[in-house]
Amino acid sequence: MKNSNHTKAESINAIQPTALTDVLDLADIQRFQDLFADVHGVASLITDPKGQPITQPSNFTSLCADIIRKTEKAAPTVFNLMQFWGVITRKEQLLNLV
Repeated sequence: MKNSNHTKAESINAIQPTALTDVLDLADIQRFQDLFADVHGVASLITDPKGQPITQPSNFTSLCADIIRKTEKAAPTVFNLMQFWGVITRKEQLLNLV
């Protein structure tokens, strides 16, 4: 049994994430995001697992886009949150494989 757990851990560590842009065209991803944001009335931005945006913001309010995200104190906090959610999402994906 110990060996099978070791094998699972090795398998999880060997997984190489596939970037969304490796599978879909960035223009299509942006179009989907824009439609999603409009239909559901939410702001949307797609990031990579490290929190780096891969799309342009959709449906952001001017308060968010022009003030909060551009201030010296708030911008790093927003970026850190995007990184945090990227890490949490990646961990959940790996846990689902076990």
